[in-house]
Amino acid sequence: MKTLLITLGFALASLINQDVEKMVGTYDGTDNGSFFFTDDEGDTLEFEQIEEEILEKFDLTSEAFMGRNFEISYITEIISDDDEEEIYISKIVNLKLLD
Repeated sequence: MKTLLITLGFALASLINQDVEKMVGTYDGTDNGSFFFTDDEGDTLEFEQIEEEILEKFDLTSEAFMGRNFEISYITEIISDDDEEEIYISKIVNLKLLD
């Protein structure tokens, strides 16, 4: 039990210390569990994860929000795979509809 609490404490501390980045983007849809947004420069960003409560507020699996503009707050986590290569995972932590 003590080990579990320590592990949870470290996980929470790592989330708190992560920098939350923001961008404005147009929602392009979802594919294979990832969510895609295009910024004002025409670059498409892929978000592999999203907070569950955001999906409850915005059903991004439907076409209702396609083409809509959002302010996206996200974090990027770096994980290592079996080959010790770094993999970047972007997670949406807040979403605000702009129009």
